[in-house]
Amino acid sequence: MRSLRRVLVAALAVLGLGLASKAPAAHPHVWIEAWIDVRLTTAGIEAVRIHWRFDEFFSSLAITDFDGNKNGRLDPPEIDRLVSATIEALREGNFFTFVRIGNDTQKLDKVDNFVAKIVEHSLVYEFTVKLDRPVDPTKVDVSVSLYDESYYIDVTLLEREPVRFSGASPLSCRPDIKPDRERAFYFGMVQPLKIRMQCGGA
Repeated sequence: MRSLRRVLVAALAVLGLGLASKAPAAHPHVWIEAWIDVRLTTAGIEAVRIHWRFDEFFSSLAITDFDGNKNGRLDPPEIDRLVSATIEALREGNFFTFVRIGNDTQKLDKVDNFVAKIVEHSLVYEFTVKLDRPVDPTKVDVSVSLYDESYYIDVTLLEREPVRFSGASPLSCRPDIKPDRERAFYFGMVQPLKIRMQCGGA
């Protein structure tokens, strides 16, 4: 398990696969395809459910190492081992999830309902980011961006329906997805996508 544990912790801690943490020639070593589910209530946006699907190579390493009984799925004890190996590194990177309300970025010390599973031979992570309080997106700008500033991990959005809305709410919302030039990283060459919630009355 040591080899994958080192890969998981290093990659998710933004240290790279055995590379120096501040190597100037860094480039992605792990790829994540993501989509989000924005949870709405009558008070506005209350949470965002994040869904990650890891690339084939990384998934293969994780499944080989953590699916101890080789049954093709991650059982509760195996999930516990995987989470314990990576959760601190994810926390240090703010779970690669930046929820911004107005000009404030929410710091993620924890997430809720963390799930790790195998779907069609890929490792999938799912977790929920709860806002400090429900926010009315018709009054305050709310956006979500998913990225790793070190660029050891590349997070891209699902091509079809990368943003979904659920919950009982009178709001009608749609995502406005554009590059965030103000937060370009990797020597200014990478512009993360900013998902801004555009909502109005039903």
